[in-house]
Amino acid sequence: MRLSEMIDKDYEPLIPFFIKNQKMVFEEMEVALIESDIDQLKFLAHRLKGTAENYGFKQLGQYAHDLEGLVESNTNVGMEDLIVNMKMYLDHVEIIYIEI
Repeated sequence: MRLSEMIDKDYEPLIPFFIKNQKMVFEEMEVALIESDIDQLKFLAHRLKGTAENYGFKQLGQYAHDLEGLVESNTNVGMEDLIVNMKMYLDHVEIIYIEI
């Protein structure tokens, strides 16, 4: 698990909101998984993938990409683990702000 990310310094004021919002998204993903709402889970994973990558959170984007792939392949195996990994990642990632 990648535990540090280099993030554009211009995003620094936005990152606390980003993190708070993503934690709410993880909760929505868990509900969608419990309710077998595959369309919602796919939507959330796809949106998270783009948002995470735009902010520079490459590992989180990769997790979301992997989750989206599992949803598309119609397999529940590993989905819950990916959501847990995303939560742990966001709780422990070291953010290194850089000038871009």
